[in-house]
Amino acid sequence: MPCGSVTVRFMSSRLSSRCVRIVLAGAATAVLAGCGAPPEEYGVSASGIQVCPAGTTVEGIDVSSWQGNAVDWGMVRASGREFGIARISDGTGTLDTTFTRNWTNLRAAGMVRGAYQFFRPAQDPIAQADIVVNAVGTLGDGDLPVTIDVEVTGGQTAATIAANIRTWMLRVEAGTGKRPMVYTGPSFWNTNVNSTAFGDNALWIANWGTNCPNVPTGWTDWVFHQYSDGTTPPEPSVPSLGTSVDRDRFNGTAAQLVDFANSVGAPWGGRFVASSFFGPGMPPFQIVAGTTQAVWIEMRNIGYNPWDGMTRLGLTVPRSRTSPFAGADWVAADRPATVTGTVSPAGVYRFNFNLHAPTGVGTYTEHWGMVEDGVVWFSAAGQAGPADDQLVATIEVVSPPPPDAGTGTDASADGLVGPDATMRSDASVSADGGETGATGDGSATVGDARGEARAPGGNAPGCACRAVARGAGRGSWSVALGTLVGMSVRRRARRR
Repeated sequence: MPCGSVTVRFMSSRLSSRCVRIVLAGAATAVLAGCGAPPEEYGVSASGIQVCPAGTTVEGIDVSSWQGNAVDWGMVRASGREFGIARISDGTGTLDTTFTRNWTNLRAAGMVRGAYQFFRPAQDPIAQADIVVNAVGTLGDGDLPVTIDVEVTGGQTAATIAANIRTWMLRVEAGTGKRPMVYTGPSFWNTNVNSTAFGDNALWIANWGTNCPNVPTGWTDWVFHQYSDGTTPPEPSVPSLGTSVDRDRFNGTAAQLVDFANSVGAPWGGRFVASSFFGPGMPPFQIVAGTTQAVWIEMRNIGYNPWDGMTRLGLTVPRSRTSPFAGADWVAADRPATVTGTVSPAGVYRFNFNLHAPTGVGTYTEHWGMVEDGVVWFSAAGQAGPADDQLVATIEVVSPPPPDAGTGTDASADGLVGPDATMRSDASVSADGGETGATGDGSATVGDARGEARAPGGNAPGCACRAVARGAGRGSWSVALGTLVGMSVRRRARRR
């Protein structure tokens, strides 16, 4: 298409030549007039499915030599931006002279850093990939996977473009250790590439002027979203850069961004987020024998493959061990739950399932892991975990409360303290006066939500008595005393 006046949807400002853009009211559209870059740099219109962020997002920017050497990454970091992505080259013909400086200073500023290459489908994909590998080497913690920027055809067919992307991908993944991301616009991809073969690669979508971008064929979610070039739509200035710089957001929290940057080198991985029944600082989980309790475990996808219907929570130590808490509603006796739908890299999924307590009272230790059934355990070599022994739950199966035995059941303990007095869990407790001539004053509480009793007594100077009974029907109680000497206390359990 010759360079003239055409209405298009802007996809990126990261071109080998910049165009003069006239923004139309209320839309991310523009008129190209006398621009140096071919109009195929842009998508024609938005297409694909619209996907809003899952919740919290994190701000960042991407830069190239168009921003010059003026980027002060310390100031950018101080402005609240957590990541920056710098251009390596435009194909094989133009090496970005600012890349090395940006790459080094991003790390020095403590930011998550990334790199991208503007891909030229008509050029040798191996030669382009080698430029990338030589620029970044093996990626480590805090380094995002390299991005292939796909927004021109170079006169190639969709099949050729897809094949060259695949060649580039394999070379860069092998050389950097992390599976690359794809940057593109929804309409450009669907019109000019139209491939579903790259859905396993994290998507950096360019769709300006919206918080809920469209994603193209092959993806159901996005990880990064370029939502403005700073002027389309207008955005506040970035320190040391002004307004003319691309704005991006990560689909998740700052912690999730770090997890994504640190762990996307593995195909499969899950990181513990939270659980309703175990976790750091939580006491053993109690469940009454023979009952069912709904529980959940939340895990974050820290691999580069999306999770699907074969991604499951499994029992470990050893793997695929049959659980005494399994039920008919489990996927299998060693698989409590499976993913419904898909979970993109950096996404969080809650596995909901039931614990079916056995009839035997006791303490059980359960180990949980993750598996892509038919493929690999996440704890296997080369995957990102969790390890087989990492997720551990201590579960106490306790006796149910006994049936009501009626009134008149006494549980007594003589002396200042009743260390192991047996009491009904639904009993109230009275404290009768002692032998000193003073009437005892105290209260007794039966714990564990199975009953509570308080019994008034008299006024014994210096006596503050509190009895606590715990357990399922039988328990121990203790009395906290102030100053009480030579007093014998008889406690009678009675029905409330």
